[in-house]
Amino acid sequence: MNDKRNHLQGNDITSVYSKFFFRLDKLCYRVILSYGTESRQLYKDFDNFQQYHENHKAVVDAIKGEGQIPNTFSLLTT
Repeated sequence: MNDKRNHLQGNDITSVYSKFFFRLDKLCYRVILSYGTESRQLYKDFDNFQQYHENHKAVVDAIKGEGQIPNTFSLLTT
């Protein structure tokens, strides 16, 4: 079963951004997705570089190949 609320289409994402920040002396990584010119949404935060890197790569691969990625903010979609 392919529920649209559980996946994001790579061709809907126009770009991906990364933000690095500290949370209680721990370096954290944030992946932010852009839809169109003005809409940005948090995709996911990570406190592990390997997990961040794998997820960032999955987003970029989905954009390039017009694939799908898991929707980590499904509660915000309709």
